[in-house]
Amino acid sequence: MVDHFEALRYFIHLAYNGQNFHGWQRQDNVPSIQGRLEDALALLLRKKVPIVGCGRTDKGVHASHYVAHFDCDDLPQIDVCRKLNGIIKKDIICYSLTKVEGKMHAQRSALSRTYDYLVHWNKSPFLNGFSSMYHGPPLDLSMMLAFAKYISMQNDFKHLCKQPEIYENTGCRIDAINLWVNEEEGRMRLQVQANRFLRSMMRILMNQLIQVGNGQRTLDQLIESFETGKREHPLQAFYPDGLYLSHVEYPQVNFEKRPLQHPFLNMDSEDGWDLMR
Repeated sequence: MVDHFEALRYFIHLAYNGQNFHGWQRQDNVPSIQGRLEDALALLLRKKVPIVGCGRTDKGVHASHYVAHFDCDDLPQIDVCRKLNGIIKKDIICYSLTKVEGKMHAQRSALSRTYDYLVHWNKSPFLNGFSSMYHGPPLDLSMMLAFAKYISMQNDFKHLCKQPEIYENTGCRIDAINLWVNEEEGRMRLQVQANRFLRSMMRILMNQLIQVGNGQRTLDQLIESFETGKREHPLQAFYPDGLYLSHVEYPQVNFEKRPLQHPFLNMDSEDGWDLMR
């Protein structure tokens, strides 16, 4: 009689610089976060172990906080994160490994996700790849804030989804929207917390916020598209380099919150940032 040992499930807490990757999901012949992690884990464990992420990110998008899970019944008694960091070397860092109940799922068990979007309009060579550059007339932040507040009261985001047909429904619960500005440095930060995000939802939202801010579209026009169901074709998304997955919340599992460690961004610092209300 052969004893059956159920594989143990582990949550891995990580962060990554997405500039050199084609997003989270493994793809043929292009670098991905999932592919890099699975290859490193296979080298460490000497067998292939699938890794499931908390969600997809687009090409060039970053994560200052990301969670994935994998199953393994014979994890060696070593510091797995330190070993993985030694194999991966750069662009990705593994912070911690946590054993969880087998039913916990990195994607489906998440209670909420938070994204931060950094935009700057004063040219800086030190922000390239880490904040999206805005080229255009001065932004009316009051109009942007008004649209953000309207968005926070909606529950169907088909109009901010690149491919709504791939979902059974396009409903989302927005828990919080915040908009900060640093006038001295010419920078802006949008933060959205929701129970789920649709494909390219944050990048499309930022593009529409920019459009209402620079007068390309009016607040009434954007609201009308939501109210009437009339979609802009094709939906335009803002640049990926300023977008960060910055927090994922789970029941019974708490990860240490680690600020984005970039000397010119200070995304998690209040210094210089004024919260728009």
